[in-house]
Amino acid sequence: MIIDTAIENVRELISFFKEYRETGFSKALQVATEITLEMEIDPIFRTKRKIKRKRQFGESPDDASSPSQSAEDSFRRYYFIPVVDQAIVSLSRRFEQYEEFQNNFGFLFTSDKLRSLDDRKLLSSCVNLEAKLKVENIQVLMEENYTWS
Repeated sequence: MIIDTAIENVRELISFFKEYRETGFSKALQVATEITLEMEIDPIFRTKRKIKRKRQFGESPDDASSPSQSAEDSFRRYYFIPVVDQAIVSLSRRFEQYEEFQNNFGFLFTSDKLRSLDDRKLLSSCVNLEAKLKVENIQVLMEENYTWS
């Protein structure tokens, strides 16, 4: 895998999902409606039964204070948005990992990049990589020693 290309693709995918979060629900609803009509299913959202609670003397009615949401709005708020947000968070984590790989190993990804570096930049990149690997090895050794003792 070419990490540079993967980073760019993940960046574009995150951007797509951020836009889709705002505008995608109506498009997804339209496609879902078409699919349900092809399957000869009524394209309606099921509504939950409203729970009525017996009021005590002196309590104000809850009906006026809490306007009920439509089933479509409820689905958008409690299912669609959280799923898209989870995708954005997951992709963002992956993007950060790829960027970290690029920062540490980026000069080794392609022979063109490696050849384009002058001696000073190459030495600097190698020293940074060595320092990063030493820190990670020390952390791994410390964790191993901690778990065995």
